Amino acid sequence: MQNIDINTTQNVVITYEVAKWIDRVFAFLIDALIMGGGFIIAMIGSSLIIGNATSWFFYLIAAPIFLFYTLVCEIRMNGQTFGKRSLNLQVVKVNGKEAKVMDYFLRWIFRLIDIYLSLGTVASIFISTSKKGQRLGDLISETSVIRIKPSKSMVFQDIASNYEIIDYQPQYASVRQFSEKDMLLIHNVYLRTKKYHNKAHDKVLHDLVIRIQQKINLSDQEIPQNKLEFLRTLIKDYTILTR
Repeated sequence: MQNIDINTTQNVVITYEVAKWIDRVFAFLIDALIMGGGFIIAMIGSSLIIGNATSWFFYLIAAPIFLFYTLVCEIRMNGQTFGKRSLNLQVVKVNGKEAKVMDYFLRWIFRLIDIYLSLGTVASIFISTSKKGQRLGDLISETSVIRIKPSKSMVFQDIASNYEIIDYQPQYASVRQFSEKDMLLIHNVYLRTKKYHNKAHDKVLHDLVIRIQQKINLSDQEIPQNKLEFLRTLIKDYTILTR
């Protein structure tokens, strides 16, 4: 499973799971079925309205659907097509900025090389070898396709083993009030702030500590100066008290 760290405009780093090649293929096939359905509906409708006009149908209806479906969808649906949306995939800028029309246009224009002329070979090679799962069009537009929801939901047990608790005495018994979801959030803030130390992450850390203090009724004296170590202690306490 590949991950990508995206630094938002607020200077907060968010980790996303890069969409797998097979997921992008399935999304493409779903979109192809939708386009095929659009062709059939448009053909039936045009034959009922204007009779036998195959060439007019192709140039005025079928060709625009085939050519512009992906481009229009990604522009109008914030980096998604109906196929991508059904699989929780989305096109994003790797630099954290908002994708513009030109970014979607560059991705779209390079589909000719990535997918159609090479029968998907070029796209497959680039996606498989790129650290950020980028095909040629993604590299040119500085975008990537990510999963909005992770393919595997993490549970607290997945990260509990990372914290040494042998011969350890818990310090905050009231930490049992938290749920596993709460502790996963605490764990993520701990890792993000430790790895990317900046003002934005420090503010997130500060706000989280205040919320923790309020929830488990801790005095200011009970909160150590080292906020990161405080979060680490809470995780260790929760691990030993709830296992």
